[in-house]
Amino acid sequence: MCRSAANTDTRMQQQRIFTYRSHQILMDARKLAVWAQVTDEEKLQIWRSLRMVYTAWLAEVNAAEFKPTLEGITAELTKGIRPWDKLWDIARKLGDASVKEDVLELLKFSRYRHCNKSPLRDLFCRAVLFAANEGDTKFFKRLGRILEREAVPFHSPGEPTEIERALVTDWITDDGFCLCWCSDQAIADLLQATQYSCDFQAVRKARQRLGLRKPTLRLVTSIRRAGNDIIVA
Repeated sequence: MCRSAANTDTRMQQQRIFTYRSHQILMDARKLAVWAQVTDEEKLQIWRSLRMVYTAWLAEVNAAEFKPTLEGITAELTKGIRPWDKLWDIARKLGDASVKEDVLELLKFSRYRHCNKSPLRDLFCRAVLFAANEGDTKFFKRLGRILEREAVPFHSPGEPTEIERALVTDWITDDGFCLCWCSDQAIADLLQATQYSCDFQAVRKARQRLGLRKPTLRLVTSIRRAGNDIIVA
């Protein structure tokens, strides 16, 4: 074997190849030896920081401000009269006295305070008629107390930015390329090299906002293109 071929084989043995966003990343295997030196406790903290992001996003979706949308859709689908309803469906919905409780619950939120407008108007009228026919004075007392209180505002959950999605998706994995190995500048360069528009400041702010942790040992500080490959160092 000639010397140049031997040198090529040696270099290949010293490199680890990853696939990232359909691109091939070449990484010095000695860098992974540094990652192996990171303690299990520190890796656990990195995983926990990622889990906290998902937990926070889920909590935002399930927050009280989002509740009226879910309950409103449920009430409309189960009790609202739809154009395609058959006669027995209409009769069942018109006879469902539980619409009173649904209306009282929805009126707590600002989105449904305009009870004379869609989407609550029809359900509200039916609830009032039910209560009047049954002589349900408790319903009207509860209705008055709810309307006297300040309505709970509705805020739809914010969507993560493209950079936040990229960070969270690839921050740490079991067997792939981990963005937590990279400096903020290296992350920005890598995302740009994979046709993803961002800069250093945007990456740093997104990472800090999400609270994602990095290992104390530095692994990747620079990114460069070599033809179709990306080489990290």
